[in-house]
Amino acid sequence: MRNFYTVEIPRKDLNVKDTFVFHLDGNFVHTETKSFDIRYEEEKPNNTAKPISIMELNEFVKNNNIYDSKSFENLFSFATGVYQEVDVSIVRNKSGKWSILHNDGTIFNNESLVEPVINSENYEIVGFSDSSLAPFYTKEGNIAFVNRNSETVATLSIDREEERAKLLDKNQAILKEWDFRQIDIPEELFFFGGNLCRLFEEEDFDSLLQEFLEEESSEFVFPSEIFGPSIGDEFNIDYEKVRKNDIHYGNIYILGYAYYTKSEWDKYNFLVKFVGELFKKEYNFFKNKLIKILGNTSMNYEDRSIWKVGENLLILDLFSDHSGGDFGYQIRLYTYDEN
Repeated sequence: MRNFYTVEIPRKDLNVKDTFVFHLDGNFVHTETKSFDIRYEEEKPNNTAKPISIMELNEFVKNNNIYDSKSFENLFSFATGVYQEVDVSIVRNKSGKWSILHNDGTIFNNESLVEPVINSENYEIVGFSDSSLAPFYTKEGNIAFVNRNSETVATLSIDREEERAKLLDKNQAILKEWDFRQIDIPEELFFFGGNLCRLFEEEDFDSLLQEFLEEESSEFVFPSEIFGPSIGDEFNIDYEKVRKNDIHYGNIYILGYAYYTKSEWDKYNFLVKFVGELFKKEYNFFKNKLIKILGNTSMNYEDRSIWKVGENLLILDLFSDHSGGDFGYQIRLYTYDEN
């Protein structure tokens, strides 16, 4: 079974090329000097080098000036094993783009695809495991079924307002239609595509902020999906369990959040860093929105921005939770009543 491929990368100032041998479980890399470009090997390479993770390789390239970083742009941050019935793998490059890799090294893309559908029971990518078609989420919020050449053969169109779901063929003709509640539509468990699921529409931010600032202050606690309370229970305070110093007076709104257990993400080693970078980007998005509305910050830290609004402090921060292999991020907007 072919389960690894090689990529040759030239060094910057030397007439030397190093070959990286990627195993198609998405996790490990070996290095040795072999052939040019991407190709599969019929047998395991004669390799005694210690395997390193792709994340470790990325850090090595970042911290050393041996290679031109552009040479690594199309290397994969994840790859499934080979689906033997169709003889392809599903791969993700370092930029977050998902594609289908053939055994001759050819990569097939489909610009409408965002990320592969995940099996909610075992957190595996569904891929071509049960069919000659693989399901992917699309930019439109639907689910496309693609063939081994990444061509959309059918689409599950989901209308959440009308609560209807339609199965369409490649010409958009309706093959079947259901009540929205009759089918099990998988959730986007991971933000593979780089789209943080905000809790409101972007154009509503100004009105949300105005309502938020006008609301009466009350007691609240900061949520933590790892240590509790859960998101949504900020104002449901268990006074017997919560320390007095952890109770605040003001208001709080969670602008965006994600939380993963180790069993959910440990097959996808790129995810911890990827989600962290994604939330940092979203934090800066909200920070810039607030600067346009409120002006420059009164105080500014790496992951916390503070404005003086009337008698209160308005704070935007990026909060991270890590324990026992679980991790989570929150973008929090809250006020402190200083009176």
